[in-house]
Amino acid sequence: MACQCNEPKVNCTLVEQKLERNYADSNGVIPPYLPQHSDFFSKTTDPTDAPVLGPWASGRPVWSKTAQLVGIRPIVDRYNINKYGPVDWRMGNKAVMDMVGESDSLKQYVKCTVDSVAARSDKIQNDNTIRLQKRLQDIRNYQNQLEAIVLELRDEIVLLTEMKVRLKFALPALKMPESIAGECIDKRTCRTDPDLVKDEVDIEIVKEMAMIYEVRDSIGKMLEQVDDFIVATKACKEELETNWSDKKETSEIEAINVTLRNSSPTIFYKHGSVRLQNLQSTPETWTYYSESLIKLGLQQIKKSKDFRSNLETEVITKPILELKNQAEKVMALLKKRIEETDQCRQAFERELQNVLTQIAETEKLYEMLSKLLRQLDYNLKVAETRLDTRMYRPRIENCRDEPQYGLIDEVKEINESQAALRKRVEDTDMALAKLYQTRANLEFAIMTKRKSLYIDQQRCLAYREQYPDIIAMTSAPA
Repeated sequence: MACQCNEPKVNCTLVEQKLERNYADSNGVIPPYLPQHSDFFSKTTDPTDAPVLGPWASGRPVWSKTAQLVGIRPIVDRYNINKYGPVDWRMGNKAVMDMVGESDSLKQYVKCTVDSVAARSDKIQNDNTIRLQKRLQDIRNYQNQLEAIVLELRDEIVLLTEMKVRLKFALPALKMPESIAGECIDKRTCRTDPDLVKDEVDIEIVKEMAMIYEVRDSIGKMLEQVDDFIVATKACKEELETNWSDKKETSEIEAINVTLRNSSPTIFYKHGSVRLQNLQSTPETWTYYSESLIKLGLQQIKKSKDFRSNLETEVITKPILELKNQAEKVMALLKKRIEETDQCRQAFERELQNVLTQIAETEKLYEMLSKLLRQLDYNLKVAETRLDTRMYRPRIENCRDEPQYGLIDEVKEINESQAALRKRVEDTDMALAKLYQTRANLEFAIMTKRKSLYIDQQRCLAYREQYPDIIAMTSAPA
């Protein structure tokens, strides 16, 4: 049965009901003044077909049911009018009584319409509430994702700022290694000529200085890149925060809309609210823009993490460790050089001691040879005096006797011995001069080694021991 309210798309609470009233009593008898069953099945009587009423009538009734449509009125006589038939009379009585039933029917129609419209309005409102709830959930999902990404971007900005501080702190921290290496190079140029050599220590210190310059240039370039990354990350964060703020405001608006009911005190007529605003986005563009922002934020986070990881490894940790290893290598070579120089000094000092001993012994030998030569001079004088004295023997007494030959042999022997001793004295004097020169050379070499030891040990090594730790070079100040 169809609904009587003619309201579409709503299940009416009332069903079709019969409009005609039942006037029969409990026994099924219809009052005689109302239409009878025979009235609906018998042949309709037309007043035009009625016989003439009488000779006194001056005309015939011409009224019919169509007469009122064509404007024809019946012709009546002065005694009577024959306008309706009995069936019309009963139908007229029923029409009067049916007017009371129309009020009841109207109430049924109105009730059906009210129930249908109310049900449909409630259904539409509930459907829109569900749509608003789903929309609110979608907005909050994107809002939560944006909030999480914004927090990660904020952390990345903090970490990048800390990295920037570490890099800025590393620049002045490199001044101490640079000063130490430069001081060592400068001091080692003051070594005396024999020790002024380009040894492994000099080569590695120059290499260390070049590494310091390279690390400084790399840190300077990385500082510029860190600034660029901080600016890009802040720009991305601000863009996401703007959209997050818009979504937060929208979610609050939608949350209010979800809670609005017919009994809410804040509902009013809002003229012009039904119009579609210009520059409104579509659900597709809204979803695309939100997902694009999320993708952009995640990409920026990944870039920032990769940049920090590369910066930590390739610019801070690795170069500083290489610099520290180079410093340790220089330290080891310097200690080795000091040890070698000290061993050389000790060897020279031992040689000097031996030379001094040899000089003393040679001087004693020279004194002994000189004394022996002086002794031979006396012996020669005695022998020659004896020979000269014997030359004054008279005549036959001046004999070439055995003492004469003995004295001659003695003079000859003394002359040969003196010649040999003079040769030995000359050789001893030359050896003594060489020993003196050797002593001078050894003393100069020892002095050179001691000066080199002082430069390497007391100056360079002392500087190298103040080399900063790797933590102090890479950590930010507290």
